[in-house]
Amino acid sequence: MILHALGRVGAALVEERPDSWKEELGKLKTIDWKRTNARAWEGRALLAGKVANSTSSVLLVSAFLKRTLGLPLSNEEHRRETLHEKSSAAP
Repeated sequence: MILHALGRVGAALVEERPDSWKEELGKLKTIDWKRTNARAWEGRALLAGKVANSTSSVLLVSAFLKRTLGLPLSNEEHRRETLHEKSSAAP
């Protein structure tokens, strides 16, 4: 799932920034990739602490990575991200 998301983000990065995509990849080092980083991964890549392998998870992880890189989200990534934010804010 993470590899799928990275592939989506990589393709978008090359398309958006063909001359600087290699340098831009360095921003991914700022991410805390540990599974224990529940703030970033729970509800995206993890559901109740277990790895989620769904289309929704791929899109949510892609959106998270694209935001880190300052890339625009696809319509579907934006929609899923909005739903994720609403469900995360619910009591």
